[in-house]
Amino acid sequence: MNRSKRKFLNSFCSLAIALAVAASVHAQSAPLSANIPFNFKVGDTTFSSGKYTIETLSNGTALVIRSDDRKASAITLANQAAGPATQRSSRLVFRTYGSQYFLSTVEWSGGPYREVPPSKTEIELAKRVPDPKRLEVAVK
Repeated sequence: MNRSKRKFLNSFCSLAIALAVAASVHAQSAPLSANIPFNFKVGDTTFSSGKYTIETLSNGTALVIRSDDRKASAITLANQAAGPATQRSSRLVFRTYGSQYFLSTVEWSGGPYREVPPSKTEIELAKRVPDPKRLEVAVK
């Protein structure tokens, strides 16, 4: 293969990869809105019940949780999680220990699925309540 064809192929491949990454980032960053009817925690941040928006940052490795009135917000790392292949609706999943709720997973319809690592407080509660309940909240 001559030099100009190789240069063209390299440029074409670089452009194709850049477009694929951009499409992936765009798909993952579609914000979700939810009305959460209870107080909950994300990491060490406590949120009051109300309307919230959740979106991804850094190609999905971080989540931003923000109240609609913008008075409360948090950024947390999030791990990729497996989800059902046929999920048709987006949702937030919480682990509950008595009356305490912790954001566990954010699931976009058809993916991606992001899991929030448990905080120290949640880990301590899990030692006393080994089988937390799972609560799902539908989102728009």
